[in-house]
Amino acid sequence: MHACSNNSVETRVLLHFVLWNVKGLNNLVKRSKVFSHLKSFKPDVMFLQETHLNINSQKRLSCKWIGQIYHSRFNYKARGTAILIRKGVPFEHSEVISDPNGRYIVVVGKLFNTPLILANIYGPNWDNAQFFLNFFSTLPDLNSYKLILGGDFNCVLHPQLDRSSVRSSNNLSSAAVAINSLLRSYGLSDPWRVKNPTTKQFSFFSPVHHSYSRIDYFIVDNQRLPRPRSQSY
Repeated sequence: MHACSNNSVETRVLLHFVLWNVKGLNNLVKRSKVFSHLKSFKPDVMFLQETHLNINSQKRLSCKWIGQIYHSRFNYKARGTAILIRKGVPFEHSEVISDPNGRYIVVVGKLFNTPLILANIYGPNWDNAQFFLNFFSTLPDLNSYKLILGGDFNCVLHPQLDRSSVRSSNNLSSAAVAINSLLRSYGLSDPWRVKNPTTKQFSFFSPVHHSYSRIDYFIVDNQRLPRPRSQSY
């Protein structure tokens, strides 16, 4: 889980964003625990990955304190991404871009009258640079919108810092090369890494490799979006 609080210059309102790979929400008991835990963070916007909900079960994302639900489904055993917005948050959507393979959901709209894109992504767990190139090509013109992108990228962007174990080769994957190039091209950054340039902190444990890694990120606009005030894993 990755939490990020962002202070809007235009409104001086502090908004709390949370992202979490929930690894399935079909089970009632687990779903209840997930939403109870989410609520304890007092989030305004939630990015969930691996919801594992199909068209008939995505209503399970409904909750009394959630006002808006945007979901990209695949099937009840895999993938699925969702953006949930708390009641009272004045976000007005104008367009929704939903991946038919359940890998991402993009919501275009306005927040406090500021044009904004919310994008949640669940990257492939294999080296697939083309996926990220295709994803960025679906985004509307970033010169006209601020962007908050979050999700489980399934990709280490800085091997020496974002892995707990030292491998014989710390070469970047082709996906990481593509992502880093896209961030530079679009003027985007990983604000946690900007604030913690040498810190090692992780979001995922691999029992197969017996190692930790940081593969979950929030990505924000360098120039037009104020830097988040606080972030934590």
